[in-house]
Amino acid sequence: MTTSVWSKFPPNAWRAILIGGLALHIILAASAAWIETPTVDEFAHVPAGMSYWKHGEWSLYSKNPPVLKLWMTLPVVLGIAGPANTPDVKVEPFRWGPWLYGAEFEKENSQNYLRIFFAARMMVIVLSSAAGLLIFLWANQLSGKIPAALAAFGFWLSPTVLAHGHLATVDIGAALVIFGLCYFLFAMPDKPKISTLLICGLLFGLALTTKFSALFVLPWVVYVLATRAKGYRIKALAVSAISCLLAIQIVFGFSSLATFKKDYESKSKLGRRVVSLVPDWFPIPLPRYFIEGLDAQLADAETGEFGNYLNGEWSQTGWWYYNLESLGLKEHPASIVLIFLIPFAIRKKRFKTLLPIIGPLVLLAIPLLFLNPLQVGIRYLLPLFPFLFLLMAMIFDNFKIAMRLSPLILAAWTWSAIATAPHYLSYFNSIAREFGNPETLLLDSNFDWGQDLYRLKNMAAQATPPFGLMYFGHVSPAEYGISYQLIPDHPVKGLLAVSANLLEGMDYPVLAPDGTWVATEKDHLKWLRGLTPIRREGSIFIFDTRGTD
Repeated sequence: MTTSVWSKFPPNAWRAILIGGLALHIILAASAAWIETPTVDEFAHVPAGMSYWKHGEWSLYSKNPPVLKLWMTLPVVLGIAGPANTPDVKVEPFRWGPWLYGAEFEKENSQNYLRIFFAARMMVIVLSSAAGLLIFLWANQLSGKIPAALAAFGFWLSPTVLAHGHLATVDIGAALVIFGLCYFLFAMPDKPKISTLLICGLLFGLALTTKFSALFVLPWVVYVLATRAKGYRIKALAVSAISCLLAIQIVFGFSSLATFKKDYESKSKLGRRVVSLVPDWFPIPLPRYFIEGLDAQLADAETGEFGNYLNGEWSQTGWWYYNLESLGLKEHPASIVLIFLIPFAIRKKRFKTLLPIIGPLVLLAIPLLFLNPLQVGIRYLLPLFPFLFLLMAMIFDNFKIAMRLSPLILAAWTWSAIATAPHYLSYFNSIAREFGNPETLLLDSNFDWGQDLYRLKNMAAQATPPFGLMYFGHVSPAEYGISYQLIPDHPVKGLLAVSANLLEGMDYPVLAPDGTWVATEKDHLKWLRGLTPIRREGSIFIFDTRGTD
């Protein structure tokens, strides 16, 4: 679009949009980080990160690589978040081990527990803020300052980004690092120097140690190196590969310089097929805990964990359209419309301009959208978001109608973000509300991830005992002074609070008042499903059965 079109905007409009979006994101994300209960995965991530710093226990929760857990817990290690005790690791590193260790960590830090998590969450907000700035930087080179600022604004106020951009988990950080790697490849000159190749390898190694989904962009990394380093492709690939392996070893503190095939038995089918191709004598130049973590992640993907839920049905194998529907139900309607307009906005762009964006986007989108059997949350799509909002900048740059409507789009994004605060995890858009209640559409980290326990504090204090609770999460209700008893599998009178996952039949253990974990069956709360809740506290439904027969 010509400069004259954007000249109708004030000269510093881009700066106001960018700074305003960033400020809103930080304020809204920080307020949610301060108030919400640590979620299911956070409960294990933060203690695991502390164990890496204090004990070098790389095996704990290694199915998610360590970089972001180290980053999140840095202020805790430095004492900025107050005192923190890190118990010795005496649990099995996989399955329920990370959560058992998380429970021990909670007991050791009961006086400062929630503050520790707030400090870790603030480190994630740094990453989500940086991701928006990187979108602006890249989009500015392709579409100009105002379209770039609009794209960054939309990213920062996306309900999905706000939901996971303030939690001490690995999803938003992985999105930033993968996007940053692709931007570096976009800016890489022809015939790159050795230093550039070394940095490229280091960045890819960093991406692999943030989340294993970075492996999906490996073909893109190889393609860019092969096409830019004409005449010395083998040398370029070798230098970057060695640099990548070095980065991974540095992250793991050179805990294992080589892993031999004979020393490791794969748990996943794909892992066994790959390992079978490697000679017994060949040393795999990766840390053992990196390989074990990747293999554990593959095994989870092959066998599932607690089942997938969509539109009131449970499935172990899932649905091919799950993530598409989740995106349609969880993202802001204005953003959904803009996503649909992307093909029309880019159709006249040069192939050379689009390929650095479309290439990695397609490599990520196919497995993340359609091939992931772990269908428990839109958060798995977060690596796609920076690319999608980057492409949205081209809509504002090419369509006059989009430019003219941009103030309304900004207002819609802003109003939705403020009106929803701080309950972004349980956000559903107006499209979803036409189809039914949230708990009949999506569960788990799309709706109920244990974030709303804090909302029961006043209710439990005022309720006539006993206060019944069935909570999906691991944080002890005692953190909020909540006294309760578990709801039985038969009708009982009382004020009852039930997490949506458990109400809909998720087979997941719950914490009893005495600190033990109690297994539940899918039909444990079948008697309660036919009753109408008196209200909903985020992802927790409140029933009053005191007046029933």
